Amino acid sequence: MNTPEMQSKEASWNQLQAKLNQNKGETLVRKMPWLIRRGWAVAAAVIAVVAVFFFNPDEQTRVASKNDIEIVTLPDGSRVTLNENSEIAYNPSWENRVIELKGEAFFEVKKGERFTVKTTLGDVQVLGTSFNVFAEEGMFMVDCYTGKVEVNHEDEQVTLTKGLATRMKEGSLMIPHAHSKSEIVWNKDGAFFYENTPILKVFADFERAFDVEIQSADLNKNCTWNGEAANITEAMAIICKPHGLNFSLQGSIVVVK
Repeated sequence: MNTPEMQSKEASWNQLQAKLNQNKGETLVRKMPWLIRRGWAVAAAVIAVVAVFFFNPDEQTRVASKNDIEIVTLPDGSRVTLNENSEIAYNPSWENRVIELKGEAFFEVKKGERFTVKTTLGDVQVLGTSFNVFAEEGMFMVDCYTGKVEVNHEDEQVTLTKGLATRMKEGSLMIPHAHSKSEIVWNKDGAFFYENTPILKVFADFERAFDVEIQSADLNKNCTWNGEAANITEAMAIICKPHGLNFSLQGSIVVVK
């Protein structure tokens, strides 16, 4: 008669392995439903986060298409004039008067609680005033027409009053300086009027208005321009001549040499 004590080492090891394999299988069978449920829960959470991030039903977005200027009246009666190919986004509940801007817009703000314009380059805060903001292609410019404007960029803060402007240069806000523009330069029925305007801003306007790409590696990007023009050919000729540059139109590309 064989007893467990009399089994060989090999037989005992085989028996132990069989038991372990059986228990392992049972454990897997019991745990799999829990793991599946957990997996679905994690997946559902991820989907929920993605849905909230990409699909926010509470956000109102307005876009000005190419060759068009869009006028938007906000819930408090403030007005935003969007330059072409620019957009704003805000919460319709309008509890905190915060709006996000991409591109350029002119704001006429009703007096009330603080009104904030957020851009990727800096924020502008007011109580009641009119001002123009340009924030695109690494350029950030703010012009105050009435009231008072507070401009914030990282840890910098500049206050503008009527007739003053600031812009970002080499990563910092410039000291406020006077601007003599009596109205927003791009709201001119197709014509462009500029006074001491950075050339990069001028080219950004032309690219947006005429649907072209301006390649200007040879041009001094720190220069400004005073002038007016009604079309891309006339404008480029006026800009390039004083700098001893030539330009050519190659389809939708303007090459400055």
